[in-house]
Amino acid sequence: MLRLDHQISKVKDEELAKIDPEKEEWMKSEDYTKLQEKLAKDHDEDEYKNDTDPQGFELYRQVLEGKSDFIWKFVDLVTSKNTDVNLHAKALPYFIKQGKMMKALKSVILLNEKHAGHPKTIPSTTKFLKAWFEMDAEARTTASGGKIFIDVIEKEVAQLGGPKTAKDLPKWVAGKQKEAEDPKNRSLEACHENIKLSLNTLNNVDKNAEKLATQALQDNPKDSVRVY
Repeated sequence: MLRLDHQISKVKDEELAKIDPEKEEWMKSEDYTKLQEKLAKDHDEDEYKNDTDPQGFELYRQVLEGKSDFIWKFVDLVTSKNTDVNLHAKALPYFIKQGKMMKALKSVILLNEKHAGHPKTIPSTTKFLKAWFEMDAEARTTASGGKIFIDVIEKEVAQLGGPKTAKDLPKWVAGKQKEAEDPKNRSLEACHENIKLSLNTLNNVDKNAEKLATQALQDNPKDSVRVY
């Protein structure tokens, strides 16, 4: 579900432009005509049996326009019951995008408490911190659910040992990466996550990225199946 949300966000405008033409084409079809005849005769009160959008055109439109909450409800439910590291690493950017910083914070805390040494934990924590630092006071109030929760988030950030400003993030990340690094057994997944962190979150170009990736691949060639 999270991958679906991520993928459609990349093609939102293109997909929205397709909906009306495709819907009009379907409304000219024989299947549509038969459906209308069936609905005209069927007085069943069951809304599922009387589905007027069986192709999902309008539901898809709502998802693209951010007016549907079915993805949010699903992700919220699953993350509240599941502690999987990959799930929470994927869910965290989604929570941030939805303006749900308390939910994002819960994922950050879980990752640091239950998966402290996992390659996705530092990048996920950094994404949260960057998003928080980039918000002004009004945005923080809205995203945290009220002023009372801002102090809660600030306290948790301090307990995580995070930096105080966005300017300090790169130095903090470098320190955390050095702490987690094992020169004798470099993880290709960790190298991959660190490169993505530098390029996509910190907007830095790691000059040693190619060298580190090559070394990690040599140390753990089978680990490549975990990198995509």
